[in-house]
Amino acid sequence: VHGRTRAKLIEKNKKCNVPHLSYDLDGDGSVCAREYFVAKRFDTNGDGVIDSNEREAAVSALHNKFEDLFMWNLDRGGANRGIRTIQVRGKIVDAEDFLPITNTYPEHPLSRYQAHVQSLDKLNANRKTEVVDNLKKKKEDWDTANPKTKPVSFVLSEFLVANPLH
Repeated sequence: VHGRTRAKLIEKNKKCNVPHLSYDLDGDGSVCAREYFVAKRFDTNGDGVIDSNEREAAVSALHNKFEDLFMWNLDRGGANRGIRTIQVRGKIVDAEDFLPITNTYPEHPLSRYQAHVQSLDKLNANRKTEVVDNLKKKKEDWDTANPKTKPVSFVLSEFLVANPLH
C-alpha cells in the first residue's frame, strides 16, 4: 500500500478513460466523443482497441448511415429544452413529429382501397341519388305491371247489327 496517493489514483483513472488511438475512425489524430461512441459499439471483444476487422465494420456502418440511428448533441440544449425528444417503437421522435413511427406499424388491410368520394357531403349526395334512382326504377316497374288504364275490348251486343241497312 506504499506509494499510493489520491493524486496517483486520479491520474491512473484519467489514463483509463482516454480511448486508444485506434478509436480514431476518421484519421484526424484525435478521438472525439462521437467517434468514441461509434467505435465502442464495434469493439466486439471489449479490449479497448479496434482491430482491422472491427474497424472495417465500423467504417462500413458509417458509410451506411449508422450515425443516423442516433440523435446527437442533445446535451447542448440543457435540461430545459423546449423541444421534447423521446423514443417510440424504436424510432427517435423530435419536436412532436410522429411521422417516422408510421413505418413501424403493419399496413392496415383497408389502406389499399381508394375512397369513392372525398368528403362526407359528396357521400351523402351520392347516397341520396342512389335512393332516388332506386325509387324511380321501382315506380317504373310498378307502372309497367299495373297500368293506370287497361285497354278494354269492345264487346258487341247481341242486338246490334254489324252492317245496318240504314
